[in-house]
Amino acid sequence: MNLQRTSVLACLIYATAAIYNARTVTGADAKDAIGVVKYRTTVTGEYSYGSGIVLGNGKCMLTAAHVANGHECDMVIYKNQLSGSAGAETVTYTDQFVGATYVDAHPRWKNCDDPTRPENYCAFDLAVVQLNEFLSASPWNVSLTRGGYTDQIRLFGWGQTSNWTVPKEYPIALQMGEINNTNLENDNCTPWRSGDGAICLTSDEASEGLNCGGDSGGPGVTLTTVDGNARVTVMGVASEKYGNCGNQMSGVLAAVAGSSQKNFLDYYANFCGWHYIKYDEPDPPTVGLNQLQYPLLWVH
Repeated sequence: MNLQRTSVLACLIYATAAIYNARTVTGADAKDAIGVVKYRTTVTGEYSYGSGIVLGNGKCMLTAAHVANGHECDMVIYKNQLSGSAGAETVTYTDQFVGATYVDAHPRWKNCDDPTRPENYCAFDLAVVQLNEFLSASPWNVSLTRGGYTDQIRLFGWGQTSNWTVPKEYPIALQMGEINNTNLENDNCTPWRSGDGAICLTSDEASEGLNCGGDSGGPGVTLTTVDGNARVTVMGVASEKYGNCGNQMSGVLAAVAGSSQKNFLDYYANFCGWHYIKYDEPDPPTVGLNQLQYPLLWVH
């Protein structure tokens, strides 16, 4: 089965949204984040890197449209492995990879350099990538609700670990940071205030900020406890930032919750095998994460 739809315009610029100064994912977190993958595309003869999340049956990757769109033929998605001792595993990528058979961007997404774009930058910056082989998937579900300004969202990705080195330094092990979801209410979220396709995130320290290159498309998840069980739910994928890498206070996730997003993702639900859940309501957990203990990992 190969789903085909009309794709939107190829992105003309490659905005970067990433986790700055995050920590390596270890232990139970690492086992469940095995589906957070690193991939590369080719742009004007050079490699451009992104992150994505493989969910459901392992046949599809959810990522940012501004990195993936139009790159079916040159995309390389690296396979992950768990490294390290029991209880202290880390996710590392390997030199083995799979390709893409098709990339479909959300129909309401406009590339970030489009002069007709609305106030909210890169809204609906979602893409579904069909893989030519199955990959290990994370056991997380897709959120039906946006979350609130008090929620903390974990960002996972493979972005730069240093802003100033040449050549750029990328981590070998998967990184994670945790920041606030302001849901567009914070003053630093002004560029995305009108965006029903966006979730604004803020950092506590402007000098360090949120974003560097290479983590665009990485999942933002929330951890909640429902009926005594831990539930990890994908709220969106890293999209855009406000300010230069390492010196900004806000960034944005392309939200997966919303009627337009759900219509888009529903088209692939059976083929990709992912599921939806209200992240904070007492539905029976289906992710298999029972009473796991997660430390608070703040960006600092």
